[in-house]
Amino acid sequence: MNFVLLALFVLDILGTVLGICAMRSRALSTKFTGISGGVMLGVALFWIFPDMTQRSGAIPAALAIGAALTTLFAIDRLVYPVCPCCAHGHRRGPSASAHSPNVSRVSGTLTPVVIAICIHNLFDGWTAAAAGHAGSSPGSGIAVGLIAHKIPESVVFGLMLRNAASARAFPLLSVAITSLSIIAGGAVHSGIWRLAEPTMIAASLALACGNFLFAGGHVFLRHQRHAGTGSAVQSLILGLVVSATIEQATSTALARWH
Repeated sequence: MNFVLLALFVLDILGTVLGICAMRSRALSTKFTGISGGVMLGVALFWIFPDMTQRSGAIPAALAIGAALTTLFAIDRLVYPVCPCCAHGHRRGPSASAHSPNVSRVSGTLTPVVIAICIHNLFDGWTAAAAGHAGSSPGSGIAVGLIAHKIPESVVFGLMLRNAASARAFPLLSVAITSLSIIAGGAVHSGIWRLAEPTMIAASLALACGNFLFAGGHVFLRHQRHAGTGSAVQSLILGLVVSATIEQATSTALARWH
């Protein structure tokens, strides 16, 4: 297990438990969710995409990310919601309503939320393993970006789990499942990456970048619907600024280190 994978696992547990037990303000949770979307977009734009362009060039990288986004969109529409924020009202029946005001308080919504968070965490674990196999050090841009995004994201996941359950014991038990999916994602990537090492690394980074863009965009749109355009844009900008600031500080530190 590489350092980034272990760090993501520990941060996910701590942040999710914090979200379940400590975050009680609806206004604060909405703002925190919006900021996490900006951070996810920042990780894609400021960390993963530049690394991809250095490896294969801007056009091939953009095409690969476009293919990843198309795949994620198809899975989200035809199979299961990829974005955890969209799983609150997920139903397969004709009488279901994604906009029901009580949907986040019904215990039956916990399972789809857990599944959606597991899917996202699988991508996180996959990305951490891909970064390690690509030769990224614990202090590299991708590694720091993954760790930085997990801090607000895990708290948001804790909020979602708590809101989706009728009792606190249920989301606390589900933390183990969602956090272990990070390890599972890393294990899956470690098991198959040798099949086509250069291609697998490029595809993994494209899938990771597409996942962050897709999830970050969904968080922004959801925040816009619930809190208004102004609040959504402010949270998005704040998240991007946080990402850019950490990226710049990391680059400066690495340059001085070398």
